[in-house]
Amino acid sequence: MSAPTSLGRVRTCENCVRAKIRCSRTSTQSCDRCLRLNRDCYFRATKARPSKKRETRIGALEDKVDQILGQINQPHSGPQQAPLPLPLSPKSESCAPTPRHPCDVIGSGLITHEEANGLIESFRDAITYFPFVQLPRNATVEDLRSEKPFLLLSILLVSSFRNVPLHLALEDVSTSYLGGQVLQGNRQQPFDILQGLLVTIAGYIHKS
Repeated sequence: MSAPTSLGRVRTCENCVRAKIRCSRTSTQSCDRCLRLNRDCYFRATKARPSKKRETRIGALEDKVDQILGQINQPHSGPQQAPLPLPLSPKSESCAPTPRHPCDVIGSGLITHEEANGLIESFRDAITYFPFVQLPRNATVEDLRSEKPFLLLSILLVSSFRNVPLHLALEDVSTSYLGGQVLQGNRQQPFDILQGLLVTIAGYIHKS
């Protein structure tokens, strides 16, 4: 059995925890009490704590959700729907070019169409963590680019955590877009922004 370390282990062994006494370590693999009683001395692994930077980031996103909700409720007071649906219009037979959107990371060349498809499929596999977004099975990358651009960006963001450079780049685009649209009071596509924020927050919490 390996000796307890200062990282990844609690400071008190399980036997001393149950006995509710102080655990005095020795130079051996066991604490003083377990050594005297000839008991197996083992330390429970600690749970990883979310970093302060991540907690701050989640808090900032929650503040933006409050701002969006205030903007949505201001013009009219209607009953809130839950979960928020993702309406998709029928595909056009013509291949019209998708209008460039400020958070269109495919059009800007930050990510390829194929990479985006793969990340969306990863998001579908984890859809149970995002019950407030109904993503139809027939929803394509182009559907989301034209109708839910910020939601698409948020899906790509939370699904790209294994690719750190891409994840950070997508995070910069998301932050920049929110700063320009939300904080300046732009009310265009409020439900798209709200859904995207909810996906982003849930993604950070799930990975914490």
